[in-house]
Amino acid sequence: MKALKLSFDLTDHPKLVEMLRLEAARSGKGQKGILVEALEGYFSNHVEARWLLTAASQSFADWDNEADSVYDDL
Repeated sequence: MKALKLSFDLTDHPKLVEMLRLEAARSGKGQKGILVEALEGYFSNHVEARWLLTAASQSFADWDNEADSVYDDL
């Protein structure tokens, strides 16, 4: 399996680096584990929000028709 590696320069976010180090020390987890959990949570929330938006758009598509324009002036 091909190794997948990422490298980020966080010199412009020193507080994030410090918080990551402190959380790793406090929790006994590695920094990588904390970053993986954070990214999984981030993407999970975004995928769920996108799914809900898509479902809502499909639900309200039936209501989008010309006949409803009579209510625009009420």
